[in-house]
Amino acid sequence: LRPEIAVADDTIFEYPKAQEKSSLIEVFAEKRAVSAVLFWIVYFMNIFMIYGTNTWIPKLMMNSGHSINASLWILLCLFVGALVASPFFGHCADLYGSKRISLICYLSAFVVILLLCLPMNLYLTMLVVALAGAFTMGTQNITHAYISLYFPPPVKSTMMGWGLSIGRFGGLLGPVAGGILLSMHVSQFQSYLAFAVPALISALAIFFVQDQYAYSTHFSKHAS
Repeated sequence: LRPEIAVADDTIFEYPKAQEKSSLIEVFAEKRAVSAVLFWIVYFMNIFMIYGTNTWIPKLMMNSGHSINASLWILLCLFVGALVASPFFGHCADLYGSKRISLICYLSAFVVILLLCLPMNLYLTMLVVALAGAFTMGTQNITHAYISLYFPPPVKSTMMGWGLSIGRFGGLLGPVAGGILLSMHVSQFQSYLAFAVPALISALAIFFVQDQYAYSTHFSKHAS
């Protein structure tokens, strides 16, 4: 993958491995507790958005005047956007950092989801929905990468496992919240706002992650 890098034949590679199963205490160690909770908030909010939009985008599109066939094509654009955006965002994260890209993406998700309440033709709607998928599902993958850099190798899986478990509660509540709002016959703006606000909360959580306590930061200092 990197042919320009010359590695001596006697080079020894060391990768720290956990001697035993890690615990939450180790996740919270070395002043990482606040950031761990913030990452879990991001998981909850983002999966809330993902499952909520996946479930209710067709119905909301039909309420905007699109046919059921068009609404299903629009839903497909949600996943296409995520598919295309994930490797692109990953490349950007390598260049500019996972925190910066995640923050930009979640703020963009807030704006893009709210744009869906505006009257648009089919093709513009498909584009905006694709961007919504990119900035929600696509950014989730950046969050995984961010966590893998922030926490030391022995506790990465524990941290991510807890994050995904907490996120599943968001996945359960997202469709329920959308159904309740639709049953209340709220406006389109209010419906989309319910899925946009979690993006704003995710952006705030990412902003307050304390990078000075990241494992990658300490590792870089020791390596230098």
